[in-house]
Amino acid sequence: MSGLATFQVGIYRVHWALLLMGLFGSAAAMAAQECTYYVSSSQGDDGHAGSRGHPFRSIQRAADAALKPGDTVCVLAGRYRESRKTRPFQHIKGVKVRASGTADQPIVFRAIEKPVVIDQEFDYSFTGGGNARLVVGFYVFGHDHIIIDGFEITNVNAGVLTQAVVRPKADFQGVFDPPAHLLITNNFIHSVRRDARRPGFDTNVGALQLNQCFDCLAERNYLSDIGLVDKNGDENLNNQNSAGIHSFGMLRTV
Repeated sequence: MSGLATFQVGIYRVHWALLLMGLFGSAAAMAAQECTYYVSSSQGDDGHAGSRGHPFRSIQRAADAALKPGDTVCVLAGRYRESRKTRPFQHIKGVKVRASGTADQPIVFRAIEKPVVIDQEFDYSFTGGGNARLVVGFYVFGHDHIIIDGFEITNVNAGVLTQAVVRPKADFQGVFDPPAHLLITNNFIHSVRRDARRPGFDTNVGALQLNQCFDCLAERNYLSDIGLVDKNGDENLNNQNSAGIHSFGMLRTV
């Protein structure tokens, strides 16, 4: 279980292996599941039923389709730009996972043909108007038992971004519900940037930003070309906070 990440230091390009040990049986988690919904950028329509003969056009439409434990979203070859403005966190643009699976029946997003490219083109505009602060491939907000398998994700601020649900109260007895038991595998994530000219900029950039992710596993991913754009518009890849995998508050995550 390994992936290869690439980043640049000064004028030198450094290759290094991410040796990742499984926290749970990935063979069981990756057990074959029949396709519940299909997505095709070339033949689909978000008004369709999501069947093989009448697929959705966007991955987000499938994520919105009241997914249940054990459901699998099967994505056909094509190029995808996920630009719908949806909750939660409407300042984030990307595929937003809506539901949780279970240990025995995860919810799966899988590229069943090659290539499936989510190319956000660093486009911060939403369909229907408005602008995002962050563009990502997938965003998982407090959901559990999710598999993301086989995608190419490019021209983003992060390939996969996770975050816990936090609802503080005055008595300090609020809600903290982290995303947990995620498997991110066989993805190629590249051309990842944070831009100092954008609102909400910070210097922490990663192809996988697994923030507050509990018992999560990233394996067999290829992570490449990660860095910052400074206020002059120049690329700065010599940054100590640029990483293949970047996280705040993760627990038992590799």
